[in-house]
Amino acid sequence: MHSPVRPRLARAPLFASDQHLSPDLVSPRHLFLGFAALGAILLADPAKADDVVPIEGRFDEVIVTAERRTTTLQNTPIAITVVGGADLRDRRLEVLRDLAGEVPSLFTPGMHQNMQSIFIRGIGTSDPGTYQSVGIYVDDVFIPRQFGNGLFDLPDIQRVEVLRGPQGTLYGQNTSAGAIRFISREPGDTVVGSFDFGIGSLAALEAHGYLAGPLVQDKVSASIAYTHRERDGYTYNATLGKNVDALATDQARVKLRFTPTDRLDITLSVDATRERSDNADYVSLSYPGSDPRRTYNNRDQSLVRDSGGAALRVSYRLDDQLTLRSITSVRGFHDDPSPWDQDGTPAEIYGWNQYIEERAYSQEFQLLGHVERFDFTLGASYFRERLDFDRVTVQNAKYTEIDSRLRDHNAGLYGQGTYRITDALSLTAGLRYNYDSQRFSNASYNTTAAEVRTSQIYQIQGLHKSWNSLTPKLSLDYRWSPDLMTYVSWTQGQKAGGYNRGASTALIASVPVQPEDVTAYEVGTKIRAFDGRLQASVALFYNDFQNYQASVTNPRVDGVPITGNVVVNAASAHTYGAEFEAAARPFRGAEIKLSVAYLQTAFDSFANPTGAANTNYAGHLLPSAPKWSISPQATYTLPSVGLPGTLQLRGRLRYVTSTYSDVANTAITKISSQTTTDLGASYVPDVDRWSVSLSVTNVFDRTFRVTGNYNPTVGYWTAGYNQPRLAIVSLRYDL
Repeated sequence: MHSPVRPRLARAPLFASDQHLSPDLVSPRHLFLGFAALGAILLADPAKADDVVPIEGRFDEVIVTAERRTTTLQNTPIAITVVGGADLRDRRLEVLRDLAGEVPSLFTPGMHQNMQSIFIRGIGTSDPGTYQSVGIYVDDVFIPRQFGNGLFDLPDIQRVEVLRGPQGTLYGQNTSAGAIRFISREPGDTVVGSFDFGIGSLAALEAHGYLAGPLVQDKVSASIAYTHRERDGYTYNATLGKNVDALATDQARVKLRFTPTDRLDITLSVDATRERSDNADYVSLSYPGSDPRRTYNNRDQSLVRDSGGAALRVSYRLDDQLTLRSITSVRGFHDDPSPWDQDGTPAEIYGWNQYIEERAYSQEFQLLGHVERFDFTLGASYFRERLDFDRVTVQNAKYTEIDSRLRDHNAGLYGQGTYRITDALSLTAGLRYNYDSQRFSNASYNTTAAEVRTSQIYQIQGLHKSWNSLTPKLSLDYRWSPDLMTYVSWTQGQKAGGYNRGASTALIASVPVQPEDVTAYEVGTKIRAFDGRLQASVALFYNDFQNYQASVTNPRVDGVPITGNVVVNAASAHTYGAEFEAAARPFRGAEIKLSVAYLQTAFDSFANPTGAANTNYAGHLLPSAPKWSISPQATYTLPSVGLPGTLQLRGRLRYVTSTYSDVANTAITKISSQTTTDLGASYVPDVDRWSVSLSVTNVFDRTFRVTGNYNPTVGYWTAGYNQPRLAIVSLRYDL
C-alpha cells in the first residue's frame, strides 16, 4: 500500500472538467437533440408508410402472473409494467438499472452494475447489507440482498413484471415499495434456440446462447441459457496505472422439465454466476489532477464473487378448479474478497475489504382456485438465511475489523381472493400473517494493514429479536367496457427490520431496527382504444410510512460521535404522485411509448431513537426520489433501402430531475438532473434466421454524477459518474 498523503479537503471549486456535467436543470440542447432523434425515427419516410413492413397494428393481450394466477395486464387491478424478452434484447436492457427508463417511478441510483439499489415511488434501500424495500423474485424465488442482484442478462428471460406499490399480501415482507419479477421460459416439445455475438467500444465482448427442446417427446424437456459479458473500464486510475470500472461476468441457467401427465408439471432449475468485475471507483472532488474519468485510488478493487442456486417447482392440477404448487429453493453467494476504496486518493483515508458468505433456503406452497365467480390464492411460505459478514476497514491509516453473524427465519400465511359481484364490478381482499426471527452476533477488532487482529474492541453474542405482523389489502375494480377499467385500492406493506451488520460500536450493534410499515392508497385506470392500437394507464397514489428506516451519517449516540452510516427507525414520511404510461401504433411500422412519473416526498418527523441525530430532518425530501421522470421511446420498421429484408430503428430518451442522495439533503452531494439518449438499429435479411444489430447507449456521451459522498470528519469528498457512450454491434442466429 502507498504511504498516506492526506489531501486538502477545503471546498475548492470542482475540477475544470466538471463544468460540462449536467446542471440542475436539464440541458435544452441535449433534450432537443434527444427528441429530434426520436422524431427522426418516426418520420424517417412518412410518405411511404403503407410500404412499411408492419408492426402488428393491434397490441396483443399481455399475460401476467403478478397475482399468482394468470390474468391479462388490462384486467389486473394494480400498477404494473411488463417488459418482454424481445424488448430486453432489442433495447439492451441488461442490468437492473436499465429498467429505470421503462417503468414509471422506478429509480436506480448509483454506479454499480452488479449491486443495484432500487427505489419505487421514492422508497427503497441504499444499504446493501439490509433487506430491500423492493422485493426481487426469479421464477418466484426471493432474492433477499443487493449483492449481485443487478445482473439478469440471460437469454431465457421471457418477461419482467414490475409491481409498483406495497405487495404485502402475496409477497410478504420486503415489498413496502414494490416487487420485480423475472420470469424465464419453460422448455417444451418444440426445439427453439438463438445465439448471438457482439463487440463494441471499451473493448466490449458479449455472447448469448439459448437452446431448448424435448428429450422425451411429451414427457421430458430441457433448456440451457448462457451469457458472457466483458468490457474495459472507463475510469483511469493514475495510482495503479490502469483503467478501472471494468466488467466481466458469466451467467448460466439449466432447466429440466418433467410432464408425466397432463396434471403434473415438474421443473428443476439450476443457475450460476461468476463475476470478476471491478467494484465502483469513486473520484475525489478535492485531490489535484482528478476528473470524472480519472481517479487516484490506491486499492485494486477487483471483485471475486460466485453465486447461484437451484429451485424445484411442482404444479399439480387437482381438478378443473384447484391447482397445488410447491416452490423449493436453495441459493447463496460468496464474496472473497470484495475490496472498496472510497476516498479517491493514494492515501489510506477510507476503504475496506469485505468477505461475505450467504446461504438461503425457501419453501412455498400455493393453492389456486376458481369457483364460479370467485378466484383465490392461499399460501404458506418459509424463508431461512445465514449471512456471515467480515469487513476490514481502513480510516486514516487505522485498521479495524467487524465480524458479524446473522441467522434469519421468516414464515408467512397468506390468502387473497377476488369475487365478481357483477360482470363489471369485482372486490379483492387479502391478508398475510408474517413472523420474522433474527439472531445476531457481532465483534470488532483492531488489525494491522495485513488484516491480522491485534486486539478486541467489543464483542456481543446471542442477540435475538422477533416480529409478527398482519398486512391486509382491499380493492374494488369496475370494468366500464372490455377496454376500460378503473380500480381503487388500500394496501399495507412492510419491510423487515434487523441489526446493523456493519456496526462500529457495541451500542449500535445491540439496537435492532424495527420493521418499516407503509399504508398505501391508489386509484388507477387502464384503457385500450382505437381498435387496440393505443393502450394506456394512469395511477394516482399516496403512501404513509411509519418507522421509516433511514441511513443516518455520522450520528451522535449517547453523546458519542459515530463514524459512518447507521440504519435507524428515524422518521415518519409520506410520498404521493401520479404515473402515466402509454403505447401506441399510429401507423404501420411505427410504435411509440411514453412513461411519465410525478413524485412528491417529505419527512413528517425525524428523530434518532438511539440518541440524537445531528439534525432534525423533518420537512426534508426523501433521498433518491426525483420529482419528474420522463422517458419517450420510438420504434420504426421499414423495408431496407436497396437490400432484401427489413430495417428497424429504435430510440429512447431518459430524463430525471435532480434528487438528493441522503436524508440530510446535503447540497454538495446533490445529484443533478440527467438526460440520456439511446439509439439502435437492426437489420433482418430475407434469410430470416440471421440478423445484425447496432446499439448505442448515451449517444451524446454525457457525463454526470450519479452518486456523491462527503465526510469532513474522516476527510473525503467523492463522486461516482455514469458510463460513457457504449456502442455494440451484434450478429444473431435463430433456430
